[in-house]
Amino acid sequence: YQMSLPIKVIHFIILLSVSLLHIYIAPYNKVEESFNLQATHDILYHGYNLSAYDHKEFPGPVPRTFLGPLALAAAAAPARLLLPAALGLSGAVDQPEAAAVGHSRLPMLFIVRALLAAAVAWSLADFAQSLGPAAASWFVAISASQFHLLFYASRTLPNTFAMALALPGLRALLLDGDWRSCVRWAGLAGLLFRSELGLLFGPPAVYLLATGRLRPTDAVRTAAPVAVGCAALTVAVDSVFWGRLVWPELSVLLFNTWQNKSSLWGTQPFLWYFYSALPRCLLFSAPLALASAKLAPRARPLLASAVVFVLAYSCLPHKELRFVLYSVPLFNASAACACDAIFSNRRDSPRERSPPEKSVDKAGGESIVTSTESRRRITGNRASAESSPDCPGRESPKAQGESWESPLLMTVGRVFCLGHLLGNAGAAGLLALAAAWNYPGGEAVSLLHTYLHSSASVHVHLCNLAAQTGASRFLQLHDAWIYNKTEGLNLLTDYRPFSHVIAEPEFADAVGLTRTCRTIGAVSAFDGFNGFKDLLAEGFSGLCWHRLLRLRTALLMLEKPHV
Repeated sequence: YQMSLPIKVIHFIILLSVSLLHIYIAPYNKVEESFNLQATHDILYHGYNLSAYDHKEFPGPVPRTFLGPLALAAAAAPARLLLPAALGLSGAVDQPEAAAVGHSRLPMLFIVRALLAAAVAWSLADFAQSLGPAAASWFVAISASQFHLLFYASRTLPNTFAMALALPGLRALLLDGDWRSCVRWAGLAGLLFRSELGLLFGPPAVYLLATGRLRPTDAVRTAAPVAVGCAALTVAVDSVFWGRLVWPELSVLLFNTWQNKSSLWGTQPFLWYFYSALPRCLLFSAPLALASAKLAPRARPLLASAVVFVLAYSCLPHKELRFVLYSVPLFNASAACACDAIFSNRRDSPRERSPPEKSVDKAGGESIVTSTESRRRITGNRASAESSPDCPGRESPKAQGESWESPLLMTVGRVFCLGHLLGNAGAAGLLALAAAWNYPGGEAVSLLHTYLHSSASVHVHLCNLAAQTGASRFLQLHDAWIYNKTEGLNLLTDYRPFSHVIAEPEFADAVGLTRTCRTIGAVSAFDGFNGFKDLLAEGFSGLCWHRLLRLRTALLMLEKPHV
């Protein structure tokens, strides 16, 4: 299917708008996003001065690729140069350490995240295009009504960069039948950013090989140059930044699988993705995704690929929701096909899409051609198309698929399709509200800037929690200030140079900081949802959204007495 460009742009704008709303609600970052965000900042503000880069001081457990941050920084570079003058701030634009440049860092955080969100939103809109007009609109509505997919779209995770590249590959393989294009996109996404994508693209590739639709020689001939090129690119670029010969994603693969050191960050049961992560991602769309196996056979490859990928990834003991984020668009596409089938008052039959035709390409290999293209070649012209039993819209009622036998069942199905979007949106609103309170480190640093805006010199220590929940270099607005994130300091000696400390209340009480320092502020963080019994006990008079949340004091901002 090929939709008009305006429709595709509208879908892109809808998806991007929701993602931008998430950026506005929760602008800060977590530790998982830290490397790519800090690297993007350093490329923008330190350039060739690699000794000033954050990874030199905090390298992390495994090296990561700089290719994603380089792409983001290149896209954001014009804004980096023009923003200080555009904001009317003092200082020369060409002075990287000028005060004006420092104050432009926070807006640059929004710009960098918005650029990444735009890349993912365009990939999603492009992926939807191959589903057909109605199913594409359902896909966009479902994706926009959920929380996690578009929330993560702007997060500088390796998984997010990989998803922006994997979606065109999934479209090429599962919807367009273009395995050569799929190999190129999968190579970029898997070899550069997330090697586990082999579990997503591998099973469909094995199916093509087993059914003879893909010859091994053609697969090797196409994949080998991609693999060599990607490996050469990442080794050449990342070895410069890390100062040693390194292929980051290979190091990550060995760390997580062969050495199984990812288990040090916790483990989950085998089925955790199915009973915890995916229900939170899909919300009320999950039943429709499952129903698509019966209602829309064209969605079965999408659904099967997603389920097999999640099952395979479940073998790794350490589990996080972001690891299976690539499967969410496949589940959403399946749900969209089910909604399309319900509203068209039919259950798709295999005749809706003619059997894939094999055609020999220039290289001598076989590639799957979409049914739409096959019909176009077979019918040849409009007159013959109208008489063809395989032409969409010209099929007999029997060929179109099995109609719903019960009008009541059809009505219930349509009501659920529409109502589940409202349910998704309500749940997504609660999750977004919780996310807004989930970054106390970023809030604490921003509040400290507000309280001490006139202070010329500040030496502040950021505790581990603050560093992990938003205190990135994009928030270091004052070049005269010293922002210290060193861990394991001795209270009696190492804390003497600091004028201010951002610390957890328990630690501050234990070492006596609350007795020797003045508390100038506190930041609360999300600690769960209040139950309905708690809300009933308090009464519903004056009920507002924040009363649904249970908050705790996460960080204290302390000022030394000599300041």
